[in-house]
This record gives sequence, C-alpha cells and structure tokens, in this order.
Amino acid sequence: MLALTSTTLAQTPPPPPKPATAPVYTWQNVEILGGGFVPGVVFHPTEKGLVYARTDIGGAYRFDGAAGRWVQMLDFLGKADSQLYGVLSIGLDPQNPDRVYLAAGEYLGGNARKGAILISKDRGKTFTKTELPFWLGGNADGRSTGERLVVDPANPQTLWLGTSRDGLWRSADAGLTWTKNALPAEHVLWVLPDGKGSLYAGVEAKDGKSFYASHDNGATWVAVPGTPKGLMPHHAEFDAGGLLFMTFADGIGPNGVKDGAVRHFDPDNYHWFDITPLKPTTETFGYAGLSLDKQNPGTLVVSTINRWGSGDEIFRSTNGGKSWTPLSKKSAFDTSEAPWLLPYAGGSHDHLGHWIGDIDIDPFDSSRVFYVTGYGLWENRELASIDTGAKLNWRFTNQGLEETAVLELVSPPVGAPVFSALGDIGGFRHDDLTSAKDSTYFHPNGVHTRGMDFAEAKPSLIVRTSDRPPFGYYSEDGGKTWTGFASRPPTVTGNDYQTMGIGVSADGASWVWMPAKSEPYVSTDEGQTWVKSTGAPVNSESHIFPIADRVNPKKFYLYDNRKKTVYASEDGGLTFKVVTSNAVDWGGRMRAAPGNEGHLWVGGWNGLNVSDDGGKTFSTLPGFQEAWAVAFGKSAPGETYPSLFVWGKLNDREGLYFSSDLGARWVRLTTPSKQFGSIRGVMAGDPKVFGRLYIGTDGRGVLYGDFKLPEAKQ
Repeated sequence: MLALTSTTLAQTPPPPPKPATAPVYTWQNVEILGGGFVPGVVFHPTEKGLVYARTDIGGAYRFDGAAGRWVQMLDFLGKADSQLYGVLSIGLDPQNPDRVYLAAGEYLGGNARKGAILISKDRGKTFTKTELPFWLGGNADGRSTGERLVVDPANPQTLWLGTSRDGLWRSADAGLTWTKNALPAEHVLWVLPDGKGSLYAGVEAKDGKSFYASHDNGATWVAVPGTPKGLMPHHAEFDAGGLLFMTFADGIGPNGVKDGAVRHFDPDNYHWFDITPLKPTTETFGYAGLSLDKQNPGTLVVSTINRWGSGDEIFRSTNGGKSWTPLSKKSAFDTSEAPWLLPYAGGSHDHLGHWIGDIDIDPFDSSRVFYVTGYGLWENRELASIDTGAKLNWRFTNQGLEETAVLELVSPPVGAPVFSALGDIGGFRHDDLTSAKDSTYFHPNGVHTRGMDFAEAKPSLIVRTSDRPPFGYYSEDGGKTWTGFASRPPTVTGNDYQTMGIGVSADGASWVWMPAKSEPYVSTDEGQTWVKSTGAPVNSESHIFPIADRVNPKKFYLYDNRKKTVYASEDGGLTFKVVTSNAVDWGGRMRAAPGNEGHLWVGGWNGLNVSDDGGKTFSTLPGFQEAWAVAFGKSAPGETYPSLFVWGKLNDREGLYFSSDLGARWVRLTTPSKQFGSIRGVMAGDPKVFGRLYIGTDGRGVLYGDFKLPEAKQ
C-alpha cells in the first residue's frame, strides 16, 4: 500500500514560511458572464443606484455602480447550506436602505434543505439566518414571479412571505419569527401592501381566484371578482394614482405558458381594464415582466414569455397602456464582452432572449432598465430616448455575475489553462481566465456538456460528450476546433440523451464512454465505431464515470459507489473485472493521479481514500472526517508526487485543502466568508501553475484560486 507519510514518495517538507511571508489564497471567477436564469431584479425604492439581482441556483448579487460589477452576497454558505443559493425573493426596507432580506431555498420536498430567511443590516455584506419550517422553490416553477418577500412600507418590522406551497406567512419582528396567515392559497406568487392597511396577493389558481385583496392588514381576504379565469398574475405594481397594473399568464412559468394578458385594476371600485398589447392567437405566449416608470406617470413596460415562434417581446407604453410600442426591432445587442452569445443555441438567441420573466425600470432614471433571460441580464440606459426615434443599445451587464452549473473541468499540461463542461450553455476553452471575450466557446455543442477528458501523454487530444446529436466531439488541436462523433452507442437514443462521462487513454488510442442507463462502450477509431465492454455494470443511476489511468494506456477503472465496487480493465476498456467490492460506499468522484500508474483517490464519508494497486486495496488518510472531492496539481519543487487538493472536513473544519507533501501537512484554502456552497465534486488542479485550483460549482460558475504572498510589513 501507498505509505502516505513516507519520504519515498515525497521529499521532506520544507520548513513553514515566516509570518511576514505567510501565503494567502485568493479566489476569483473564471469569467464567462451570466450563463443561467436570473429570475428577478429589484431596485431599492428610495436609495438611488441601489439594485439587487437574484438567481435560481447561483445566489444573489448587489450591483457596485462604481466598479460596474455585480457583487455576490452568499459565498459564505457552506456545503450544508448550499441550496440557499437558490433565492426565491428579495425584500427591501424602504425606510432603511441598509436592510435586505432574502427568501432562500432551491427545491421542494424530498431530500431538499428547507428554506430560510437571510437578513442583512449592511446591504448584503453579512447575514444572519432564520430557519423556516417549509421548503422554498428558488429553482422551482414560478420563480420569476414576485416579489413575494416584501416589507410593509408603513411598518418595516412587518414582513410578508408568499411561499411555494405553504401559503402566506407574516413576521412582526423583521424576519426573526413567522406565523401563517389565513390567505386561502398554497402557492403565493407575490404580495403587495399599499402602506394604508390594504394588502394584495397573486396566487397560483386557474379558477378565477388568482388575485386576492385584504383591507384589514391581512386579517381577512376576498378573491377579487373579475380576475381573468384561467390566468395568474405574475407581477403587479401601483401607479401614482393608485391603479394596480398586472401581467397575466396561464402558467406560472418560466415554461408551459400559452396565454396571457395585461390589465389594470382600480382598488376603489374594483373595475378592471384590459390593456393587453398583443393578444395570443395561433402563436401562443403569456405576459410576465412589468415595470412602471416612477419619473413619468403613464409610462410602463411589459414582457411576453414563452413566445417561441417569433421570439419574446418587450412592449412600452407612454399613456397607461392605451397604445404600445414593441422594442425588439428598435434594439441592438452588444455581445462584445460575451461573444459566446452569438453561437449560443445554434445562433437562435440573437433577439431579445427567452424566459423574460422580469423587467425593471430604475425608479430614479427613466432611461435605465434591466430585463432578465434564461442566460443572464440585459441593461439599457437609453430607454427614454426611444421617443425621439433613437436605437436602443442593450449591454450584457453581467460582470461579476457568474451562474453556470459546472459538470466537469480539465486542465491539460499544455495549452489553455482550463476547459469547462457546463450545463445549458455547453462549455469553454478558457484561454484567458479573466476575459470571456478572449476565450473559445465550444461550438458546436449539444447544450449540456456532460463528460470531458484528455490524453495525458497526448494532451492536445480532448474529447467531450453532449446531450444532443452527434452526442460528442473531439479536438486534436487543444480545443481550437472540434469534430463531431461519426456514430454513437446503440444505447444513446433519440435526440436528447444524458451522455455522461468519457475517459481517454493516456495515449489517446481508446475512448471509454459510459452513457446513462448503459454499459460502457469503447472506440479505437475516434468515434467512428463503438464496441460494448464486457464485465462492466450498467450506469443505472448515472453515477459511474470511466477513469483512464494517467500512465498506462491500457488501463481504465470504474467505481460503482452504490455497491462499493471497483472494476478495472487492462485491455483499453474492452473487458472489465471486479478488483474489489470493499471500497468506500457513496463516495465522490474517483480520480487517477498523474504520473503514477494505478494510483486512485476518492473521498467518502470515512475520509480520504487512496489506492496504489489499481483499486484492489485502499487506505484512509488520517485527519479527514469526510472528503467529497479530490484533484491533483503541479508538484512542489523537489517533490515527485502531484500536489493534492481536497474538499472535505479536516479536524472538524469544512473547506478546500492543499498539500504538497502527500498529506503530511495541509493548508486550508477557503475561509468562512468564501465557501461557495456546493462544488459538485468537480475540481481540477493546474499542472502548469503551482498551487492553482479550479472548482466547478452548482450555479456559481468556475472559480480559481492562487497563492499570493502578502507584502511584508516595513
């Protein structure tokens, strides 16, 4: 077995650095810009320039106007709280701009974490947490409606929260405790107090009871007559005269919408007025986003949603909805900072975008407006000039806002620093870590890039799998150009399939692919043909990933963490045999160490496990109570074994750890304010830069860290 503290594999570690030159570790995003759904933007109603954005899986942001960047507020969340990165709503205190409240939680039921209210008194620099007894669906249907967490403008101690399926709740102590309200609805889409004792709410219902009013501070409620049957209000806003404007759709979105309307309602006499700009006919769609210009009464904008035929539209009115102007043909889009937007989805998104669930005019600047899409934010600062016939120039204002879900990372020993396999948008060859415009988008791609690997001894050969035809691509020039697979295994059917992981032998001659619900298949002719492996299990739960030995081109491994079993092949993946049924159960992704034949590392509930005999036996490294992911980086000077990076719990402290001496000493790379939620088990050390680690998050994009020596004190 591998002697974990033996000097035969690692030289005697150097003495610890002096305090004046003690290394610190710095983190920043690999710039992609956006890449995921941003369901809502919220301007502060009384503080000029203060604006927030919420995402469904990537946290919440405050915009730094001086820097022109979004600032992530939730990186303090650790593994156990990672699902609080799904932010369902943002509540702002009109009387105190420093206070911000977040309703957080991603999923509903099952093994999901229950929701919480995150409370900040310093504009999101720090938070306290109030646990909730129910789930919140920050990544569930209806997430772009709202806002459903609101502060009473007349009494900022009173907060209202519309939940995903547990009705309406009220707090009388600024979010510290909550009690359920009597509103007769389960899914509350938004809440709107008028500051005078009346309260309005939109709910999910198709029976004409999707809009409720209370005139006694929520003690009793009435379903407002005349509410459009079959439709539900997505957004609502009062104008200066007290009229309530609303957008409606027949589904809560962001998908499944076929009908909709725009109306305004007079609370004084309960009269309705239909002001729909364009009624759905044979082309189906609904209405979602809504914003009123606070500087110019009568001016408002609305957005369609799910208008898949001719593309979603934004309409603007200057007379309270009597007439409307569509903005798409008057718009131009600057993609220079994120050129990947042009080939994204086959080039079909060169119009306004999709999932325009929210749009917001700056209450202090009639020319500034944001709208959301399924891949990021667009901003315009010329909206008012459209009245003079000027063109609207939209900017993709996502600097600092990174929301990709990362499925795999590889960092070859030559060429670009890192390659990312991403959900929804494909992936990148990141030529420049600090610039999306100077990196190479995977084009073509099949929406989700599931698996990726390179040949260790021939690193210019990179292979990746994607969920749409041709289901995989390979590059022989380090990711500059790509060729699609000529064929697929017979188990990969239809036009949308979870292709999962692929391993490439050290010499690049054999590719072992293990799609979902399939045995592994091997190609020795660059994807022209595929031969089924024998002796291997079926990837029934998409949990088995082929692992290529980084030295011996004939060796591959499979790790079934459900059955504690490791399989090995010594003929390029054509046949596999069980080498142990006593590996750690429910471990993370197993990784093969570069430069060391048969060395396999895997984290698990029991700590960090390592084998030096091709998975036949494992030993457990002392110190780690749990480990969830492992990666390898450049060796330290004088060392022969790669540096180790581990995401786990060492001596009861969760974090990312680094060792250059085979685990004799560990350096913690994360801090309480920089934990990044869930890393999905996707990490890659850089073999070219000592100490650099890339991590792939579940909605926070790709981040990388470097050691930095602070300046010595004079």
